[in-house]
Amino acid sequence: MTRFILVRHGETDWNKEHRIQGHADAPLNSDGIAQAKSIATRLSDINLDAIFSSDVSRTRETAAIIAAGRGIEVQEMFDLRERNYGKWEGVTQAEWESTDPEGFAHWKRAPETYVPPGGESLQQVHERTVQAYNYISQNQPSDSTVVVVGHGAALLVLTVHLLQLPLKVRNNFNLSNTSLSVLDVGQDFTVIRLWNDVSHRGISIP
Repeated sequence: MTRFILVRHGETDWNKEHRIQGHADAPLNSDGIAQAKSIATRLSDINLDAIFSSDVSRTRETAAIIAAGRGIEVQEMFDLRERNYGKWEGVTQAEWESTDPEGFAHWKRAPETYVPPGGESLQQVHERTVQAYNYISQNQPSDSTVVVVGHGAALLVLTVHLLQLPLKVRNNFNLSNTSLSVLDVGQDFTVIRLWNDVSHRGISIP
């Protein structure tokens, strides 16, 4: 059994502004850095065997703060990136809705069937995140504890895959910035031990 500790990246200015990030390389803001430090403290007493991260700034910075002082090199993976939102990256949700109300409504209602112009389908995200998971699981001993620092959509897609659920079920889950989620993954089962916990940030989930 491998323990997967899933951590969504810390906050960016684009998060605060409700801008679509996708593959865009928005760095952590000061709050995001503080959040990353808080999750690093939360994990400080846990022995970690490996740390994997998406290869954009907000995840790399979060992972580096978690890895500091551990002697573990963060392994960056393109396949752990957020969904590519194409044309809508850098646009606020309000701007997107006013520009393309039909497409925006489709995305909010059924993101698994919406494909942004120039972007990825959720199925494509599923294929590459599963590819990342397969690489990690094949290259770590079965009793490892592994941290995966990623993005909301990509981590949710990975989660429903591990739970053997359809893609649309990801809409029933949420991940806050630097939330802590723990999944124990065996050969034919996955157990959620903790989900979207942000108690290390001194707040509770509404």
